Amino acid sequence: MRILFIMDQGVGNMVMATPALQAIKLSKPSAELTVLGREPAIGVIRDAPFVDRIITKADDTFYDLALLSIWNSEFMQGNGEEWVRTHCRECVQAQIVNPNSHEAEYHMALAQQLGYEGEMPAPFVSIEPFDDSVFAFSEFKNDFVILSDTTVSQEWERKRWPYFPELAHLLIIDEQIVLIGSTKEKESIDLSLYPEGTITAFDLSLPQTAFLISQCKYFVGNDSGPTHIAAALGIPTFALFGATRVKKNRPLGSQVRIIKLDLPCSPCQYESWWETCSEHDCMNFLMPSRVALSILNWFDDPMETNMSPPPALVPTDNFQVLRDSLSETSDLIHLIPQKQESLAIVMRIKDAMPTIRESLESASRVADKILVCDNGSSDGTQAIYQEFEKIVRIERTEGLDEPRDRRVMNQILKESGCTWGMMLDADEIIEAKIDRKQVEAWMNQWEHAAILFRHVHFWGDKSHYRIDQRWKPKHNRLMWRMNPESHILSDRRTNPGIVQNLKGRTLETDFVIKHYGHIDKARNETRKRLWQSIDNPSHRDWTGMTYEHMTDETMLKLANWRDTDASHEWGNDSLLMILMHGGGDVLMATPTIEALKAVNPNMEISVMGLGETNERDFKTREIFENNPHITAYYDSSIDHHPTWWSEEQFNEVDVPIIQEDLRRITQLTRFDKVLYITLQGNRHLHRIDRVAADFGLNLPNRQMRVYPSSSDRRWASRFLSQINLTHGTKLASVHRFCGHPPKSWNYEACEAVCKRLVDNGWTVILWDQDLREIEHESRQVKLNGVYNMRDCGEALTVCKTAALLGICDVHIGADSFPMHLASACGIPTIGIFEKTVPGETMPLNVNSVAIATRAGINASAPGVIEGEMGRIVLVNDSPIGADVVIPVIEKLLRVKLGVEAESEVSEIQLDGLPPLLAPTGEHEKIKASWDSSSERQVRKYLGYYANQDWTFLDIGAHIGQYSQFALVDFGKVIAIEPNANLNPFFQYALSDETTTQYLTSVSGDSLRTMVNMARWFLSKPIETSRLDDLNLYADVIKIDVGSDPAPVLRGGQETLKRAMVVIVENGTPADLQGLGFQAQQIGEHHTLGVRSPLKLPRFPVNGPYDPGELELVKPDLPELIPLAEAFPELQHNPLKWFELSKLFELIKEEYLCSFLDIGSGLSVLPFYLALEGKRVLSIDPDKTQNKIRALVAQEDRFKSLIIQDGTVFDLQPQTFDAVLLISVVEHVANDTETVIEATKFVKQGGILVISTDFYHSYIEYPDANRKIVLDRTGHCDSRIYDKASIYERIINPLLEAGMTLIGDTDFETIDMRDPYYSPVRGLYGFARLFFRRW
Repeated sequence: MRILFIMDQGVGNMVMATPALQAIKLSKPSAELTVLGREPAIGVIRDAPFVDRIITKADDTFYDLALLSIWNSEFMQGNGEEWVRTHCRECVQAQIVNPNSHEAEYHMALAQQLGYEGEMPAPFVSIEPFDDSVFAFSEFKNDFVILSDTTVSQEWERKRWPYFPELAHLLIIDEQIVLIGSTKEKESIDLSLYPEGTITAFDLSLPQTAFLISQCKYFVGNDSGPTHIAAALGIPTFALFGATRVKKNRPLGSQVRIIKLDLPCSPCQYESWWETCSEHDCMNFLMPSRVALSILNWFDDPMETNMSPPPALVPTDNFQVLRDSLSETSDLIHLIPQKQESLAIVMRIKDAMPTIRESLESASRVADKILVCDNGSSDGTQAIYQEFEKIVRIERTEGLDEPRDRRVMNQILKESGCTWGMMLDADEIIEAKIDRKQVEAWMNQWEHAAILFRHVHFWGDKSHYRIDQRWKPKHNRLMWRMNPESHILSDRRTNPGIVQNLKGRTLETDFVIKHYGHIDKARNETRKRLWQSIDNPSHRDWTGMTYEHMTDETMLKLANWRDTDASHEWGNDSLLMILMHGGGDVLMATPTIEALKAVNPNMEISVMGLGETNERDFKTREIFENNPHITAYYDSSIDHHPTWWSEEQFNEVDVPIIQEDLRRITQLTRFDKVLYITLQGNRHLHRIDRVAADFGLNLPNRQMRVYPSSSDRRWASRFLSQINLTHGTKLASVHRFCGHPPKSWNYEACEAVCKRLVDNGWTVILWDQDLREIEHESRQVKLNGVYNMRDCGEALTVCKTAALLGICDVHIGADSFPMHLASACGIPTIGIFEKTVPGETMPLNVNSVAIATRAGINASAPGVIEGEMGRIVLVNDSPIGADVVIPVIEKLLRVKLGVEAESEVSEIQLDGLPPLLAPTGEHEKIKASWDSSSERQVRKYLGYYANQDWTFLDIGAHIGQYSQFALVDFGKVIAIEPNANLNPFFQYALSDETTTQYLTSVSGDSLRTMVNMARWFLSKPIETSRLDDLNLYADVIKIDVGSDPAPVLRGGQETLKRAMVVIVENGTPADLQGLGFQAQQIGEHHTLGVRSPLKLPRFPVNGPYDPGELELVKPDLPELIPLAEAFPELQHNPLKWFELSKLFELIKEEYLCSFLDIGSGLSVLPFYLALEGKRVLSIDPDKTQNKIRALVAQEDRFKSLIIQDGTVFDLQPQTFDAVLLISVVEHVANDTETVIEATKFVKQGGILVISTDFYHSYIEYPDANRKIVLDRTGHCDSRIYDKASIYERIINPLLEAGMTLIGDTDFETIDMRDPYYSPVRGLYGFARLFFRRW
């Protein structure tokens, strides 16, 4: 086995990777371990006994496994991505998940995936001893100290400490100073700044430098490679840290001491201000005298080591050393700089006589300087400025231009010479509790870069302030430590308290800035009209605001203010949930809303949802009518069910509407948090639990809720009387038709259930009153005893419907809103899932059941199905009829609906368990133990080879652990298990012959191992079969049949030979190698076999491909293999065949007889079409057409393929059943015109097929390929589309031209973070579009 470890970074990173490299070798001692790195870092492992080969660039070797460190981006951005894909059978990449985890831990995780379970090995560094002929250090009079100023490159300038010369002068009294470094340091360090006698060692190799370090007394350096080497060698090491994270980059070793400043902005690695910082205070304020004193203080007895502090070390810089003690146990020295701090308050003022004097008095109490931007005050305000000596600068402006004035304020703040800034409006007062002493304490601490205050809005007078959602006191006023990049935002649409580019953490306090701007209602009204007159659509900075919030009292909630109060009321937390979903999905959010209120009873929860839409005639707000947990509800302007691009984002059509809705709502109210409930993430969970997962909640109760009022219930009683029913009548609620027709329940099956109920004295209420349902299907169940709510005569609200459902004894219905509403009412509910997925939406109230077909079960996430064992009745096929539904009703309600029932419910399997029972103890025991390292390995490899077009065969399925895991990623799953008590899916016992064997009842064998009759206590006999006799086809096979799988392997050789991947428990590599697999051991007990069918004679490939990308092995494309063998000149890359896979499905349509393939080049596609009996015209202006013409001439079977040079302009319009633009539009400058021109040749009813490159972001023509595929030359011009551009340039123009999009737009893009991303192993993916001309 050949393993490649890619570490494309510096010396320190290589040192931190050596523990993982040792662990990898320990876990795979027989493997050949190669490290790909760069100079000089590879010198760290030059003589490492655990490394077999070292390379500095990609070679021609083929590797079984590539392990990518967290440092590989530069390598992969070159030709690395393509090289790894073609030269490495498998690839695993380390990922930075938590920036506070040590770098070595990420690499150790790679070793742990290979089975390593020990402690982290010690770091390793290669050393090369030398004598005085190389570097004379044996003559040093005293022990020597090494200083390492080695981060001189501009990229890492922020890590460099500027005071090494000064430190050398402080240490030279008793120590010999040696400087180390590379050629860069030799060229850049000014030796004249260092003490006389300082020795340099700039010309040594890395192993020689390591040897020199190993001989020194102690080492001082910043976060760089030599520091990591010193630590690894066990030398007392003093590491100076600033911008980088200690937790991630700490040198590995037992004698390491970290010296750093406590600054609010440090560390900035992985923070927003990393790129904007230009001062590097974390290093510039780390003064040399304190570093020297800190170093000397760490030794037990300075006299004993001849290091008594010289007079020069008496601190003269104004620094304070903060340490709990000087004991050896502490290894992190914090230094906090103390310097003269000052506060400047900047104020924007215009005609502020009512409040200006009080505001300036409060500012003078705390500020060093007051700066004024006066916007043309004319009411006497300017005369008051003379009363305040701290006003040091006044800038005057004219005309109401807030962005301009904010820019002026920023400028005068920068020029003030103060270190802290604060902005204050003329109607704002700094409360008396904030005094100068408190402000100085804030300025002299280095933990936070900004202090946040609550902004309290007084209303009507100075004794009452607002605590409602619109005006409650929030932390949006602050004082901040100024830096060159920090500034007040000048955009007038933002809160004036927002400051950008703060460097460091913030501190929220309950100190208050009082806002008196709304005390005078008349003045407030005048200001509102002024803003309304200025802020209008004609203004360049129009915000779209109405400013009604300045006087609106709709949500008014006041609290009393007293300055002497120790604490104040700040209002309740508020949340807006955006639920743009159908009624059932919205109902599934109600358990989470109830749980949130239980955790925080004072939280104010509001909801924004759909109003009336094209798909339904009720508003979402009706679901929350009378709900005690909801504060307010808002209707969206969207008139349809929106869709989502991702877990967090609406599609681009709906985004502007949602944003406008939010802008409208938040004008009069504000929320602490706005959360989009997408239901797109956490697909392994039921949708009820998905909502809860967005809040990190585990629901104590998953019961949905709806709250009909007493008047709704009275209406329901009156309604029953009107149709001559009383409360004693047995009532069944039935719903058949859904707005999404595939979810509907079969008409005949529903009618049979209704008839059976009516025959047994029940009355059925049928919920088919929606007029849209009549348009889809006019049939309705008409039986005596069945009342159809179409005849109700009035449009029912949700709560009236719920009141009527609440009277019913049971609800039976399709997967739609009435089913969820019945479940929310708490009545027994039976959901019919003929084609939909029960795992996501099945009712979860305690007396509910889902009846589902295998199709729905197979599409459900395994975690959901496993969690709901006992709630699912499994049937083989649809329709789900009375023979199943009636027994379930009998069991659920404990009633008898006629002795002639066709089947007992006990004969129906509920997901492998007896009907309506909870999981047994045996299942729980098995589930709890199913997490060994070996079985985790199996699950990992199943994930590697997952493919939606493949079938997974689980032999020895047990309770279906692996089957349920595979259901997510495989298109089809077949589970075989001999013990029907464990798994009902496919009951067979496999061996190498047909005979009778027995199941053991021995504890630990889980009731399924096949044994000899004479050895064990016998349970029951079972007939065995050969796997080959079952005539099954599977791409991936897992065999787990106990201690001896050999009989199963012998009886299934033909089936196994057709498979791509086989995993066998207790097997050997030899078992699978004999069947043509490349085999290896994985985990403790399992063997993996992988077949590479691309290795065919004369089939030219650049390297082996994993099965995930082999579209040629699909059973419906058998002709491609002989074509590729016969014509190696053609393009046959399986990645391209994936691009065409959707087209192959359409080719089978008989009406598609004639094809125009534009820009076909050397594609195999026209040849394949000709073999399928299609007439094909291939057009391409390129000279490759001559090659194709020559190939066609060789074979009569391609006579229907016509080759033509040039363009399509001389063809007749509407001539072809299908026009193909495969990998064309990205290569033409006028792509929109090209696709419009191509539509002219499509017949009425014909199709246009477009396949093009697709990526995360749009790259303009003509440089896309040259920007992405850097390892090849001679690229033709191209662009790469993203979603927005493909709609703008391709889809929308074709729709406007009269073409109709068939099906969904099909995007496939590469996930660069996932090396096992199986659909496409390229650098980008494809977008496939199908249009029809009607």
